[in-house]
Order: sequence, then structure tokens, then C-alpha cells
Amino acid sequence: MFDDLNLRFYNFPNPGAAFSSARQLRLNTEDPQLIRVKNAILSPARTGKMSANPDHSKYKMLGGVYSQSGDLLAASRMAQEVDQFASTDEPNIATSSVSVKRRIEIGVYLGWYVSHHGHFLIESLSRLWCAEKLADHPDVKFLFHFAGHNRGKGLHPDHVKILSLLSIPEHSVEFIDDWTTVDVLLMPTQAQSLNHYTHPDFASLYQHISGKVAGLSDNDLPEKIYISRQNLNFFQNRPFNEVEIEGLMRDHGFEIIYPERMDIIDQIRTFANARVICGYLGSGLYNAVFCNENSHVILMCGEPNPRPPLHHFLIARLTNTRLSVLNSVVPLEYWKGCWIDGRVVDRFLRSVEGVSQSAGKTWDWWPETQEPGDQMERQIMLHHAVFAACLNQPERYRPLMQRLVRYSGGPAAALDLIPVLWSLCGGDARLEELSRHLVSLTAWTLGIFEWDDGTDLDVKLVKKLNERHLSPGASKAYSEILENSGFQAGATMIGTGQDPMAELDKAAD
Repeated sequence: MFDDLNLRFYNFPNPGAAFSSARQLRLNTEDPQLIRVKNAILSPARTGKMSANPDHSKYKMLGGVYSQSGDLLAASRMAQEVDQFASTDEPNIATSSVSVKRRIEIGVYLGWYVSHHGHFLIESLSRLWCAEKLADHPDVKFLFHFAGHNRGKGLHPDHVKILSLLSIPEHSVEFIDDWTTVDVLLMPTQAQSLNHYTHPDFASLYQHISGKVAGLSDNDLPEKIYISRQNLNFFQNRPFNEVEIEGLMRDHGFEIIYPERMDIIDQIRTFANARVICGYLGSGLYNAVFCNENSHVILMCGEPNPRPPLHHFLIARLTNTRLSVLNSVVPLEYWKGCWIDGRVVDRFLRSVEGVSQSAGKTWDWWPETQEPGDQMERQIMLHHAVFAACLNQPERYRPLMQRLVRYSGGPAAALDLIPVLWSLCGGDARLEELSRHLVSLTAWTLGIFEWDDGTDLDVKLVKKLNERHLSPGASKAYSEILENSGFQAGATMIGTGQDPMAELDKAAD
């Protein structure tokens, strides 16, 4: 299938070796089947250990479809990867001992519902290649097993809208949460499997969905889009320098989009209209299934995800789009987060005719020098320090702070970078915890190693910080850090313009 792909690797020393595992991908030549099962028995969705070994932490999804004689139907398992299954169940059951809680007359088995958007598009829709034949029938129930944390939560609102575009109303969808019998069950086989195969005709499903929303004021939609992860927190694989990368993409004429803030209909329209789509490997980029032919998808990858983005090769083949894979992601040693090397992205965009409109100088936010004292090294070490602190590993963050102070020639640079980090972490769910660690790092940088209690630390920090004559922005950041740590009185003293010593004396009274 690679002979038919318009595929380019960029900045890979040996792309053939790096992506050798992509040879497992294939296009199905056999058409998917619609299996009819009389008096089917469906076991409830649940989870189980993948190994009897108590040290084995991985779980598998349990639940499937049985014949009336009690045999597990292989087609009900969710295929994933090569010769692997994400779901299974006991191969045989004693039907006489099953306590059936529900009976359905006519049902269509759709496999496993996964609320994660990318997995929903690729896996939960994989049996709906025959949607037009089955929809709009008032007596038909569409049946899902639910995966993991979806239990009891129902369909995500975005997925309700996507299914409605396939003429499947929400009220006709049911989850198998107990033993259920179905008089007549229709079971479409999977048309595609994550990171393994797809069927060329499956493209019509995505085209049908995007076609339903086409023509709704498409003239106002951008031709070049960058999928930002800025609004996600650092525990969701958000690049640490996403804000800077957004600026780079704007310089090249891209419009920045935040899929999590968009209605799913607007997302589909935006991707269907775009001529060039760029983003870091993640859920938002799976909307590329709605792209038009001859669109150009630019995928940033690398560490900390060493595996190649296998299914994006299948999407490119399915949609007949051009795919460029950039090795532009740099890992952080002590955290799963990453930086995006803007130099690689900038050089690539300038090399592709019709993509870049930037006439400015080459983007060099990442310094070319690799001296240990450069700004990038200091920032990376600071991130290491804070997130090692969040993991309660002081043996990591204290030596890193020592290096940071030593390379910067004193604590001034460190004190300038801590507010920057606070700003970057502003959307994090663990803001209070982070602020406490930043207070600790600030105290350590200022040489405050001992204090009697919280009030004493408050007074010492405020005094030391005000002696530094911080900028208004840094003063505001440190005030917020202290406030989030519970130091209300001390935080109000920073950068107020009043006599610091007078305020400290007043607070001590």
C-alpha cells in the first residue's frame, strides 16, 4: 500500500528503519460482512487482568456476542494491531446458567464504544460501513459495549451528533451492561482495525458525515490550520512551548484552532475545507478522516512517542491525502511532556511550495548553540525541576536547580524563569500543588533553607523577592503563586510600590 501513498519523512536520519513497523499495515481486499445471528446472547462489558500474574498491571475489555449454543463469536472481538484483540471473553458459556436481564427484538452490534475522540472515529465507527442500510428503522437498537471509564456516562455529546448524521438517534443506542438476549442480531464485521488495516470503501462513511455538514458558510473557513494543544494540561501530552509554536505557525499563515473548544460540526467543516492541516500527534489530528482529497496533513512526532503514527498512514491512504511526517519533537528527561523544535518545523514549511507565506527571517527561538548555559537549557532544567518536584522526587529537582543557578551566574535568571513556568502551567488541574512546589523552588533559589512556620516563610520570601525589584509581570506571578499556596497576606505585598520593609514590619506585628 506504500506505493500508493504520497508520503514524506522529514528530519529522520533513517526513515526506513524508524518506520519499519509500518509494513504491518494493509488494505483489506475482502469486503466486510453483515452477520445475522438468531437468539444471540451478549455478555456484559467489564474489565479483567490480561495475565494471572499479580504483577501484571494491564487490563483487557471483557464482553462479547455468543451464539444460542453458547459459543463466543470471533467477529464480536475488537481487533487491534496485528493478531491482537482489545476485547474478548470466555470461549464458551453454559447458556442454561446465564441470568438474562434484558431482551431485545432486533439489534445491530457496533462493538465497543470509546469516548476518546480519536478512538471513537477509528474504532467505534468501524462497523458502521453499512449505516445507510440499517438506519431510520424505528425498531432497531444499536448496541455498544462500553470501554473502561465510559461506564454509566452514555454517549459523548459530540458523538451523539456524529451518529445523528448517520441517521442513528441517541434514543436508539443502548449499552450492554448486563446479560442480554437479542432475537435477531445483525453484526457488521470491522472495516478497519487500529494500526493494522482498513478497507478502501470505508472512506465513504467519513465522506457521508462531512457531506452532511458541507456548504454551511464554508467561505469563512481557513485553508491552513494548526491544531493547538495549548488548552490541555501537561498531563495530556501538551508541548511545553506550544505558545511559541503557535506564533511560528501564524507567521506561516496558519490559523490556530482549538478543537476542544469547537462544536463537532464546526470541527468537521473546518477539516473538510482545509487545504493544509498541521499538528502534534494526538486526538485532534484524527479529524483528518474528514479531509478532502489532495489535502496536505503535516504530522509532528518523535519522542516521547517512539512508535510511528501508524494509523495516520491508513488515513492518508483512505482519504487520498498527502502526508508529511516531521521528526520535530524533543523529549524531556523527567516527564512525558516534550518540546517541539521550531527550527525543524520552520525549515520544513519553507521547503514546501504553496504552504508557507512567511517572508521573515528564519525562526530561531531554539538557540543554535548547545552550550549548557543557554536559555533553552535553563528552561528545560527548570521544567525538569518542577515536575520532578510534583512527583515528590526532591533528589532530582534540587541538583537541577543547583545547575540552573550555576549556569545562570546567580539566582536572577532562575527567578525570572519561575514566573514563566507559572504562566505555562496556568491551566493545570493541579495548580495548588504546583504553586507549593514553586514556592519551595523560589525559597531554595533565594537561599532560604529554614523557616519556623508558614508565616515565617511568607515574610522571608516577600522580603527577598522585593529586594530583587521584580518586573510588574514577575511580581504579579509571584503574588499568584503565594496566594495559591495559602500565603494571602504575603502575596499582596509583592510589587505594590509601597515600602517593603514597612509592610513586612506591619505583617510581623
